[in-house]
Amino acid sequence: MAAASAAFLRYLSEDRTEAGSTALAEALLPFPLSKQELRICELIAAGYTKQDILVFLNVADGTLRNHLVRIYEKTIHTRGNVPQDARDKLQRLTVFLNKLIWKP
Repeated sequence: MAAASAAFLRYLSEDRTEAGSTALAEALLPFPLSKQELRICELIAAGYTKQDILVFLNVADGTLRNHLVRIYEKTIHTRGNVPQDARDKLQRLTVFLNKLIWKP
């Protein structure tokens, strides 16, 4: 829990108007994401773990899981070869979000 507390303090001290966050929000405009889903995408792209995100957003594990499923379906699911393992899906979503941020 100490790691989550340290991560939460780091999260609170960050300036969320950074270029990466703005670039990600703009890159995700074509996808019909809710504000909460967009916030989760920003946290994933910033490198936070699922446990950190649970603490930041004060949601249950099942709620976060549902959000991740919906984010995945709205962004990646339609792109072809879909892994069945949840860990693979989260990893694939993380890579997808980072590519959106660093796209030339």
